[in-house]
Formats: sequence, structure tokens, C-alpha cells
Amino acid sequence: MTEQVQALTKSLTTESGRREDAEKQVAKLIAQRIEMEKDIAHRAQAQKKLRTQLAEQKQRLEAEVQLHNVEQ
Repeated sequence: MTEQVQALTKSLTTESGRREDAEKQVAKLIAQRIEMEKDIAHRAQAQKKLRTQLAEQKQRLEAEVQLHNVEQ
């Protein structure tokens, strides 16, 4: 009976260690996901700003082309 208890205790200790490792890995993955989501949000904001700047530059260029065509 004592051997069985020792074997079960060892098995429980091993499984507890595995569970703890798995929980740490989950926490790490959650932190990575949060950072990636922040990065995506930042990149989306930067992309939106760049698209706005591009549209403004395009409008300026079109206005200059029209002005140039009128002058000729």
C-alpha cells in the first residue's frame, strides 16, 4: 500500500509540475497576444494616417496638374 501511495504522490507531483508549466505557457501566450494586438492597432493607426497623407498629396498633385494645364 505504501508503494502505491508513493507512486501516486510522485505521479501527482509530476502532473502538478506539468500543469504549472502549462499555466505559465498560457500566461506567456496571452501576454504575447496582447502585445501583438497592440502592435496591430498601432500599425492600423499608422496606416490610416499614411492613407490620409497620400490622399492629401494626391489632391495637391491633381490641383497642380490642373493649374499647369490651365496655364498652358
